[in-house]
Amino acid sequence: AIPIGHNKDVAWGASNMPYDIQDYTLLRVSGGDPLKYQWGNEWLEFEVEDVRISCKSGDGVEVQDHKRLLSKAGFVVNKGMHYLALRWTGSEANDDLTPLMDLMRMESADDLSDALAPFNCAPQSFMAADTDGHIAQVFAGKVPVRENHSGLISKYGVDKPNWIGMMGTNDLPSVIDPLKGYIVHANNLPEYCIGTACGNFKAPYIFRRLCELLETDEPIDAEYMQEMQMDVYSEFAKKYVEYIKGIAPVVDEPAANIALALDLLSNWDFYETEDSSATTLFHEWFVLFTEDIFSDAMNSSSYAHYEDSTHAIDGILDSFFRGEGDPLIFGDLTPDDVAKIAISALGKAVAMLNERYGEGPDKWRWGRVHHTKFKHPSGVDFLLGGGEYPDRGSRYTVKVADFFNSERYVSTFGVSYRQVVEMRPGDIRGMWILPPGNHGSSLSPHYRDQVDMWLKGELAPMWFYEDDIAENCALAAILRPGGDSPDE
Repeated sequence: AIPIGHNKDVAWGASNMPYDIQDYTLLRVSGGDPLKYQWGNEWLEFEVEDVRISCKSGDGVEVQDHKRLLSKAGFVVNKGMHYLALRWTGSEANDDLTPLMDLMRMESADDLSDALAPFNCAPQSFMAADTDGHIAQVFAGKVPVRENHSGLISKYGVDKPNWIGMMGTNDLPSVIDPLKGYIVHANNLPEYCIGTACGNFKAPYIFRRLCELLETDEPIDAEYMQEMQMDVYSEFAKKYVEYIKGIAPVVDEPAANIALALDLLSNWDFYETEDSSATTLFHEWFVLFTEDIFSDAMNSSSYAHYEDSTHAIDGILDSFFRGEGDPLIFGDLTPDDVAKIAISALGKAVAMLNERYGEGPDKWRWGRVHHTKFKHPSGVDFLLGGGEYPDRGSRYTVKVADFFNSERYVSTFGVSYRQVVEMRPGDIRGMWILPPGNHGSSLSPHYRDQVDMWLKGELAPMWFYEDDIAENCALAAILRPGGDSPDE
């Protein structure tokens, strides 16, 4: 099955639609019978499943027998004073191969909803375009309908945080041929989806930037779409720099480091290119600013969680600037107090960057300190990894190159696949890139051969017509049904 690609009539792609599809529940267990748990006012028995797991060991294969406990709140995943149960739509039976195969048989964008009707995996935003000029978007997957809770925080079994049903693809929003003439999704919650369910949706900075780039007077062709994929303008950074410029007058005579920071940020165009020192300063400032605000209000373990969740921190700060700040986080802090913390963090950021990378903005250019690293699941990166390279962009640019604040500035997740398909009737032209390479063996010359193109924003031809495939084929893998001999 091809989850992202095209046939002779339709091209399609997908991105995550981060609805909340899992819940944790704390279960009180009977002291007299550890196989009973409290659910509301009742004591229910766990269902017990025997599970055998074969594990490799130095002497061969070691067989381990386990008992898995199932409750109304899902499988027990941790045992302690209370048992912790997890219910997740992905752990329930589903058939996702059939709808992905049906995508390959589509004849028009209008077929997208029917093809994805049985899709039961984690929710995705699927989009399609056809050779007749039609476009469609369908949110596909299973989303729980909750009773007695929102799903945003863990609950106790005594509260009976039940799932009373599931919304499927046909229950979720979809759109075809919208009046504005284009469809954009960037893991955000579209306006026409508000109220359908809760989730950890991404702030709409990238979504708004993509809309801005599409609402242009320039011709929008495959090459323009390719350029869009590498855009590194940061609306997120602009918002906070405008805030800094607005509060700068509270400082009568700024210290040298603060004055340097204000000058650098005030003259920044908000493009996070490799040669931009302002980009590095902004990200360092944001980490130190939020650390100074939140670390006093939270214990170390809580802040460590939020430190790497810029999305959550951004939302908390937005609520404060709207006058709705949580007193448990901000305490008695006033807007003037926060402004002083923000200005002070500018000076700290300059001092920190000078110490870490060398004196002066030329030493902190973004491409010098910000790298994308292709890690290997085995952890043996020096042998099997895809390498580490200077890179542009960050978490809220179209060309995503995100990083953990606690491990700045090494990006280990971003855009893993890019595709552009021009749907011209009878002459479909597709381009794609898959870093670090398209071969699974580290001994192959194609294991890392797409990194340089990916970094530059280049795409390789996606050969579709048989003559083009035959002319450009370098390696073929022949798949046969099991049991068939090569001669059959």
